[in-house]
Amino acid sequence: MDFSWKIAIDAGVISSALLLATFLRTKLRFLQRFMVPNSLTAGFILLPVYNYLMPALGYTQNRLGDLVYHLLSLSFIAMTLRSKPAGAKHGKDGSVWAMSTVIMSQYAIQAFLGLILTWVFFSTVLPGLSPAFGLTLPLGFAMGPGQAYAIGKSWEGMGFEGAGSVGLAMAALGYLWACIVGVALVNYGVRKGFLPALKVSMDKGLRTGVLPPTRSAP
Repeated sequence: MDFSWKIAIDAGVISSALLLATFLRTKLRFLQRFMVPNSLTAGFILLPVYNYLMPALGYTQNRLGDLVYHLLSLSFIAMTLRSKPAGAKHGKDGSVWAMSTVIMSQYAIQAFLGLILTWVFFSTVLPGLSPAFGLTLPLGFAMGPGQAYAIGKSWEGMGFEGAGSVGLAMAALGYLWACIVGVALVNYGVRKGFLPALKVSMDKGLRTGVLPPTRSAP
């Protein structure tokens, strides 16, 4: 049986980066103030590792997209297995329906903007660009790396070369946008009193990302 240890090595490297990112968040006030996710910090740590150090050692980063795809699938499965918090209300909530409408409308807006940008590039500097390029924008920004990679890989069979990698790149840009612009907007809203339910600046557990043993995650 031909067994590859690559997935175990990748999991170990990624886990080590996440541990280091968690340690950095407990020490650096900047990461605490802006609630920078540990996974984002770990990703920046691994950029030079997988792009320069690993290739120098003869280790390629191929199949990392497959790892992302499967881990994202497991994370969504885990979300469905969570129980409702004690005292949670049953039935319809108007705010939930309004939020769902806003989220769904973003898919259409992102697809429209992506197709417009694709048409501009196709008509000017990139005449050979695939028309499906613009649709990777909602795939990456709204649906995440798992869906962007999976659908992008299927588009490669229809002539869109490297669509899986393009989907992952869009997802990375989406995470950066959410973590930089989105977190800044959330902090602004909390300071201005627009989001009274998110008064978390004095909560050490949420700021550092490490909860005490006596407290469970929300």
